[in-house]
Amino acid sequence: MAPVGAVYTFIALVTGSAWGKTDVGHLVGLDARLTSELVLLFLYVGAIALWHAFDDRKMAGRAAGILVLTGVVNLPVIHYSVEWWNTLHQGSTRMQQSIDPAMRTPLRLAITGYLLLFYHAFADADAQPDFNHGKTPPVGERTDTEKGAPVSTAFASWSDFFAMGGYAFYVWLAVAMTVVPVAILVVQSAMQHRAILRHVAQQRAREARMRAAQAQQEAV
Repeated sequence: MAPVGAVYTFIALVTGSAWGKTDVGHLVGLDARLTSELVLLFLYVGAIALWHAFDDRKMAGRAAGILVLTGVVNLPVIHYSVEWWNTLHQGSTRMQQSIDPAMRTPLRLAITGYLLLFYHAFADADAQPDFNHGKTPPVGERTDTEKGAPVSTAFASWSDFFAMGGYAFYVWLAVAMTVVPVAILVVQSAMQHRAILRHVAQQRAREARMRAAQAQQEAV
């Protein structure tokens, strides 16, 4: 599933950047939506790399799962990025209701088509043979290649959890590369919000002083 998502995210980055060429005259780079999408692409690449970095499939599943769970915090950032930051990307279309009717139907058809294509790609990848057993096990019934038992995601102790089977450096580095950019985006958003509120308060105070001075002049 991760390779399919990575390809989709890469397409979104390329087409999203090219969109700015016709709208603002140059390729869009440091846009809030594209930046958060780039973090998502790094998450996909990190999950794929972790999955293939372990010989033990059980440990690989644990490491990739932890990274994916950590990256979930990036999803609301992607969704609300056009509302939290004032960037080149247009605001939310509110379920396509604010789009011109001439574009609404093609957009919905494109969304439906991409969802069907994603489902087909995911189902095709899942149907590939399990070369270790010579058969194709159903979804959710993958087994440990060594013991033939269902893969468990539990750790014996916290030390085993942080050690990650000797691959702690790579696992936690991948987690940090996901968490740090998201944290920076959130902190930047909070600081920008506070700056805007402070500017609005100063503007209102200035207007209040001007009205008070004008009232005094009229009284005289």
